[in-house]
Amino acid sequence: MNKARQNTGPYFYTIYENSTEEEQLAFALKLSRKILKYEIPAYYDTYACILYRLGGIKDAIDWEKKAVNYNDSLNVW
Repeated sequence: MNKARQNTGPYFYTIYENSTEEEQLAFALKLSRKILKYEIPAYYDTYACILYRLGGIKDAIDWEKKAVNYNDSLNVW
């Protein structure tokens, strides 16, 4: 995995943790959606957290389930 992909997710989570501004959260959601293709459960979690903060509770739960199920399939818990 290249460094850009490896280091991108934490920035989006930082926005989630520190922002209540819908515009910033929407921007983080848009960009974090692009890294979901790398199938990293932490990125699924970040995406879900941002969705939740924006009011997309049902979709957030679905993404959290994907993160958990992905980890379960790898037996990493």
